[in-house]
Amino acid sequence: MLKLLNSILYIDLPKKIVNVRQKENNIILYAIKDKAHIKSGRLVTAYDEALYGYKPEVHALAEFEDIEFLAFPKGRRKQTKLQHEIHKSYFETKVIRNNLINNNLINSLGNRMIKTHYNFLSHFAHPTMENLEIWQKCSKDLFLIQNIKGYEDEDCRRLVLLYVAKFMQMFMQLVVKHYKRGNPKFKPQKYVSLIEELKDMSKDLWFIGDQPMKFDRRRWEALKATFSDKIKENEKPRDIQYYRNPLQRVEEMRKSRW
Repeated sequence: MLKLLNSILYIDLPKKIVNVRQKENNIILYAIKDKAHIKSGRLVTAYDEALYGYKPEVHALAEFEDIEFLAFPKGRRKQTKLQHEIHKSYFETKVIRNNLINNNLINSLGNRMIKTHYNFLSHFAHPTMENLEIWQKCSKDLFLIQNIKGYEDEDCRRLVLLYVAKFMQMFMQLVVKHYKRGNPKFKPQKYVSLIEELKDMSKDLWFIGDQPMKFDRRRWEALKATFSDKIKENEKPRDIQYYRNPLQRVEEMRKSRW
């Protein structure tokens, strides 16, 4: 498993990227010659080294002066500073998205998709009012508040299924790619068919690599008609606007006749 995860760190980038690139002090994905894979043209990313050097527990718990800190204060301060720099340069979500954009791995729509789902899923990890509202709406039977507009269990379950299917599809694609590259005798047919099933199951999520649904196209036309007189002609967006709330969208799709 460790060998598999290590291989996933190597990303096949466009051939035109051959040198280290920096922009606005962000560390950009870059290619170096890998002696073991020169002929295959495999490109090694800056994240390969960063992942091995990053210790999130040091970064997250730096404010607490534990016994190791008291015993070796100078060394611990140096280590803490290094971990803060690694986190800021590589692992802040904005930096990751900028790196993907600067290396042509995602476009502006892909950036919007990642930010939308990161923001939505973060509601379940951070104490926010939106987090509380989602919980209330998904557990409306537990409350005596009569005017609360809840989400149906069907919509909550469906969204969970869409996420699981999509993430499993993307992971299996990486696994199959790894074994195809390392073993010429590997036969991926049964896995490819499963990947296609998962892709079809999760297409309603409209995630990276998917096409917008007919629902999204008609919803976009309705939005443009609603706000067309309030936006200058040369400022009107051409592409279909991505949604903001995945759970609300699932609910709207169920209720819609589109």
